[in-house]
Amino acid sequence: MKAIIMETDRKQAVAMSEDGMVRHIRNRGYEIGQSIEIGEMNIMRMKNRTRNLVAGIAAAVLITAGGGTAYAYNNPVAEVSVDVNPSIVYTVNTFEKVIKAKAIDDEAVPVLDTIQWTGEDIDKVLDSTIAALKEKEYLNQQDWYENGIVIGVHADSVKKEKQLIRGISERLEQIIFEETAKEVDLDEKDGPVIGIGEDRVREAARLSEKFGVEITPGKLNLVQKLSKSYELIGEDALTEAAIETWIEEPVKDIMAQIKENRQAEKEDKTTPPGLVDKTTPPGLVNKTTPPGLMKKEELKESGKASE
Repeated sequence: MKAIIMETDRKQAVAMSEDGMVRHIRNRGYEIGQSIEIGEMNIMRMKNRTRNLVAGIAAAVLITAGGGTAYAYNNPVAEVSVDVNPSIVYTVNTFEKVIKAKAIDDEAVPVLDTIQWTGEDIDKVLDSTIAALKEKEYLNQQDWYENGIVIGVHADSVKKEKQLIRGISERLEQIIFEETAKEVDLDEKDGPVIGIGEDRVREAARLSEKFGVEITPGKLNLVQKLSKSYELIGEDALTEAAIETWIEEPVKDIMAQIKENRQAEKEDKTTPPGLVDKTTPPGLVNKTTPPGLMKKEELKESGKASE
């Protein structure tokens, strides 16, 4: 069962669990606001005096929070977007339970209809989402976790965002292992689970309004990577008109173009300087005859050879 740390001292902590109970537990280095898993073995028996003290502290914290359990449960702290084409956004509370889900495009509606998400852990909901996307053949390639999906996480604190990213990444690693027997390490830089900064959230909102179509920050992040990949091979960055076109494309197609551009950049960097057409050594005026190897007849006529 998940719980949120409400108060701490050197030895003990006050935690409010998702069932609305306020519990007194051992402090294992917890911080206020941290989400933890709590079991019966963690709950300490309290004397009446201690219980009253804890209850008083918890009540004060809950009043400050603005409504207690209901507030904590219904208060959104993060959004998790899943982009494949279709795209879905889940809103998560402090207990990492999904309290809202939204289909971003028409393709996402039948997918979301098959998922039981209300009040479920975000990990479990993502399991169901990936399974539904596979069933409908949106994720039918073997390397879907590398080239077919982007999961964007934006939370109201950096700590919560990192906590969600690590938890979701670990769950994906488990899914991949169960599916392929491969042990993978999905780091945030190159993996499918990424953190979304506030600036990108605002930019996605601006472009959504301008284009008249909702754009997830995760999908925008991917298209911006595509734009940068074009610049790396000497081409112009994507215009907003081009972004509008690419934003409608499936994630796997955008990733394929990024990969192609990066490969072109790599090949360009390995070509020795001075190769005009990238294949012919410099100095080959007629592109076929190395300098100094002119035909003897030509040498004779030019008077550059002696019999």
